[in-house]
Amino acid sequence: MVVKSDTRITGAGRTDAGVHALGQAANFKTDSRMTPAEFKAALNSVLPKDIVIRHVQEVEDNFHARHDATSRTYRYTILNEKTLSAFLRNYVYLVSRSIDVDGMAEACKLLLGTHDFSSFASTGDPVSDYVRTVSDARILDTEHSDSLFYTKNRLIQFHIEASGFLRCMVRAIVGTLLEIGNGRIAPEKMLEILEARDRSTAGPSLPAKGLCLIKVDYGL
Repeated sequence: MVVKSDTRITGAGRTDAGVHALGQAANFKTDSRMTPAEFKAALNSVLPKDIVIRHVQEVEDNFHARHDATSRTYRYTILNEKTLSAFLRNYVYLVSRSIDVDGMAEACKLLLGTHDFSSFASTGDPVSDYVRTVSDARILDTEHSDSLFYTKNRLIQFHIEASGFLRCMVRAIVGTLLEIGNGRIAPEKMLEILEARDRSTAGPSLPAKGLCLIKVDYGL
């Protein structure tokens, strides 16, 4: 519709159904002489309202949005309140009970480095290699204040950056961290779960709506 020719879009990767994205990336090849700014305006004029192009730039002809990515960053948000927020309901997972944030933060340290993440992979994931390298894994405990709607909410966010992710990996990790936060699993057990390479040893996968792809990094 924009370039008036068949165009193949290459995305940086798939996300689970229901997951949000602030920083998804994609590339395509075209003979069009439109500038990046013109492409941005044209694409935003025809895309659904829940998809917005934030940045467009020219890249080398051999650039690949998925293969050239050096890391991806995700964030999972837990709303730690007694009542669900009407404004945040589609982007958070509600937990009304008290959470041991320090225990969750301690367990996050054991995720750092290169590990086999089979214990956190979907049983239907067809990949042959379950090894991934996690460069950042931490818990953010914040109070979200919205001056527009006059609301304040406690948000507990899990932030993780890695070389790549398995299907449902982040949601399974957060489900396990929440078991730790609820006192059902000791923080040091996270290493045992990793080494077990068995999905049944980890916690449940949390709902997709609390997960958001924050950015795809290309080391540029």
